Amino acid sequence: MYSSPFDNANRASSLTSMLETVPSCNSSMARSSARSFSGVLRRCIPYSLHTDYSVSVLSPLEMVEVAVTRTLFTDPEAVLAKAERASIDMALRAVTSVPAYQLLSEDEIGSLEVGKLADFVVLAEDPRTVSADQISEIDILETWMDGQRTH
Repeated sequence: MYSSPFDNANRASSLTSMLETVPSCNSSMARSSARSFSGVLRRCIPYSLHTDYSVSVLSPLEMVEVAVTRTLFTDPEAVLAKAERASIDMALRAVTSVPAYQLLSEDEIGSLEVGKLADFVVLAEDPRTVSADQISEIDILETWMDGQRTH
């Protein structure tokens, strides 16, 4: 018998947990962000970072860096919509737990928890402690898929 993932009560709990880490959307935020509708949405609706691979580079750390700095790799001095910068924690969630939720797969992937697939990378440095413009330069030391080291 088919069971729709939309019937899963855990999805509501998963979304609630995710949103607890995002500033709440209230009228004062809306007023202060009136010039930036996307800013209000970004703060109130979980979003993911993604690429149109194979026409653009598949590099989660580059996507995180761009979300945090809003700079262009072609012109590092240019900053696009500085007010739209993401926090490092939100940018990291936007390449991990949020896409898992959007794919209806948060019970299997997106975070390291007992019972989930152990898909992760071991980084040489913590992206939360390096300079924001150096996030894409962090070396990947190991890659693990389904609990097995693959690189």
